[in-house]
Amino acid sequence: MRASTTILAILLPLAALANRAPQVTDNPPDVEYVATLPNGTTSTTGSVTISSGCAGGGEEGVEVQVRIAGLPTEGGPFLYHIHKRYLDATGACSSAGGHLDPFMNNGTGCNATDPASCEVGDLSGKHGEISDTIFSASYQDAYISVQNQSFPDPKSPSVAMRSLVVHFANKTAITCANFTLNSMYVCSSSSSSAGGGSGATGSPGSNAGSGAGSSGSSGSNGASGSSGSSGSSGSGSGNPGSNGGSPSGQASGSGAGSSGSGGNPNGSGNGGSVVTVTQIVTAPVNGGAPASGA
Repeated sequence: MRASTTILAILLPLAALANRAPQVTDNPPDVEYVATLPNGTTSTTGSVTISSGCAGGGEEGVEVQVRIAGLPTEGGPFLYHIHKRYLDATGACSSAGGHLDPFMNNGTGCNATDPASCEVGDLSGKHGEISDTIFSASYQDAYISVQNQSFPDPKSPSVAMRSLVVHFANKTAITCANFTLNSMYVCSSSSSSAGGGSGATGSPGSNAGSGAGSSGSSGSNGASGSSGSSGSSGSGSGNPGSNGGSPSGQASGSGAGSSGSGGNPNGSGNGGSVVTVTQIVTAPVNGGAPASGA
């Protein structure tokens, strides 16, 4: 009797541990499955989209986007789950089988604060039931896989070869649809680029001018810097001018009688080419006028 008690004490914690879903860490990136409602004649429409992240960081879990409308005005709160099989040719929701439950939770309970305790397919149990006729939600789920499979493996947490079923509170099916691979899916992530080109053109003159990314126009009173593309820098110098107007936009002018120049903030591009004009003055020969060359 004592030996049986000891064995039972060992097996019970192991059984409880076996019912917990492990987090998925090997998802292929850039994969998306979509279940589009309705599958039939019900007024309930919408979709559930399950996608992995972009390459270089999309291996852990999935993002789930839910958009459902036209639910009944009575019979809620409504439930929705991933079921373990594809719908058959009849499209009957009863052909979907039970919930996706590869780790044998067997419906013994779902604690939303401990989602590993839930059936993998119990989306409303883990992330909230639907209490209105229109529902929209986006969330991360660490326990669903998007690994491809050629048959609905009961031991896999993958959404491939599975179906979606939306239920009344009493578990009666409202509508259902198969999850299908979105072959057109392209993962995207936000990114920002350095550099800018918002500054106005600097006017030529004796004053130093600067502009962010814009070209300075040349003139008789000293050429300003040539343009830099997308925040690239440019600079130029020319003959002395007088009373040059300060450039507009982000530019500022200062000084009098100095050579004009345009400078852009450093960006990601290279500055455009610069044309430099140089005046050489030689000493008078035998009292004659100075000779000059450009």
